[in-house]
Amino acid sequence: ARVDDSLRLGPVGQGWKVATSILASERQSIAGSGASLPGTTTGRSVAALIKRHAPVVDPLLRQRLAQLYIEDRLVSLTNQRAAAKRRAGQQPGAEGSITKLFYSEHAQRLQDMALELEGPAGQAWEEGDRWHQGTAWAYLRIRSKTIAGGTSEVQRNILGERVLGLPKEPSADKGVPWSQVKRS
Repeated sequence: ARVDDSLRLGPVGQGWKVATSILASERQSIAGSGASLPGTTTGRSVAALIKRHAPVVDPLLRQRLAQLYIEDRLVSLTNQRAAAKRRAGQQPGAEGSITKLFYSEHAQRLQDMALELEGPAGQAWEEGDRWHQGTAWAYLRIRSKTIAGGTSEVQRNILGERVLGLPKEPSADKGVPWSQVKRS
């Protein structure tokens, strides 16, 4: 694309580098610090579920809640590590993709658990019941987390190629200018 120099981001010929940097920042903001706090678009927190449903008598549900708590801590600690890197002036690394992938799938498991703990009231609630309405909304809204900022499948490809060093998927149009790429 041709743009005036005053509108260009980064050096000439480095558009892809700028774009990937922006995408990395988007991934970090989606799963970044504060992303799983109550009141955000992610819905119910682990702490809120434990507080609301304690004591959880069913050992299988209790084990799932414990696993969700552990996952929540892992996301928080990874975000703290990434924030420390940013404060030190370092470029974002793989932690953005790792956290985005792990967090978005963790958030879905968490909202699945919230809905299950609420039972039928999580799907059909009395008018004015903000807790159950919020639980249902969060359950439906959280599906977008595995799409926004790069789907889980894209994140797995990024991690496989850039972190694990696996070969890229074959591409018939590698090295072909965009204007010559065959499209439907």
